[in-house]
Amino acid sequence: MKYESFSIPFSLSGVFEIEHFVAREDELRKVQRALSSDSSRCTVVLYGLGGIGKTQLAVTYAKRYKDNYSAIF
Repeated sequence: MKYESFSIPFSLSGVFEIEHFVAREDELRKVQRALSSDSSRCTVVLYGLGGIGKTQLAVTYAKRYKDNYSAIF
């Protein structure tokens, strides 16, 4: 079976960014470690109370490490 190559453009144009967001480097390292542990598919779940920065943490991670992935959803 032959698979076609595909590309999904990376864009966060619709995501609101906090101007003075302070990235939590420890959490970013933990996410990176969990997602780069081996070549299999991995998932990380960010959870917590509303307004504590889960979305901004995910956006920061996606922007910082986007070149390490073939697709980000």
